[in-house]
Amino acid sequence: MNKIMRIATITAALGLTAFGVFMVVKPAETQTQTAAIPPVTTTLLEDLRALQEEPLKVYPFDRVMGSADAPVTIIEYASLTCSHCAHFHEDTLPYIEREWIKTGKAKYVLRDLPWDNLAFAMGKTARCAPQENYFRAVAAIMKNQEAIVTSKGIDGIVAKLAEVVEPFGLSSRQVNSCINGSADDHAIIAAMKDSALKSLGVQGTPVTFVNGQKIDGAQPYNKVKPILQNAYDAATKGK
Repeated sequence: MNKIMRIATITAALGLTAFGVFMVVKPAETQTQTAAIPPVTTTLLEDLRALQEEPLKVYPFDRVMGSADAPVTIIEYASLTCSHCAHFHEDTLPYIEREWIKTGKAKYVLRDLPWDNLAFAMGKTARCAPQENYFRAVAAIMKNQEAIVTSKGIDGIVAKLAEVVEPFGLSSRQVNSCINGSADDHAIIAAMKDSALKSLGVQGTPVTFVNGQKIDGAQPYNKVKPILQNAYDAATKGK
């Protein structure tokens, strides 16, 4: 049984997610559900409300890779239990990072769109890592996704997740605290999901927006590169 089928079997048995050809598709039962948002600071709450109105704007709570002044903005919505998202992060994102982000042409924002409680917990865990380690923690989670989701029982899953993120500044105790607490991160992820479903009409993951242009699914780099180039040319025309 291949990697996609193994993860799909486990998550389907838990009623967590359904898989499409290039993306994880929103389960019907989640279409009208919104995670409860605990009380947060007034400033953060204002930003989370603004996110619903302007979902393709970059906010202070976002984790951003690259220069804030880069002319191209890439916003990806992903679920950390989505195997197609893992493929995108392993096969396409490294090229984007090397050719566009590190060269100052683009900045990249990753937003959580969890289809299940495990993805929500993994997203909160990654956000608990020191900000400079966030993207490395996400990369490690994506790389070890199958090993995490196929661990035996909740304790096994949490233990494996803790093992994966430990090199990035999180102890097992901190991972448990992140999963069970962290009201701000809970609210942020819940609002990210809400904005994706209600404001942007996202139906599955991964989905990426390049200066507002939508790219569905885990597209290979040769499909994404022309879109990035067109966005860059339009943004820098006349400069």
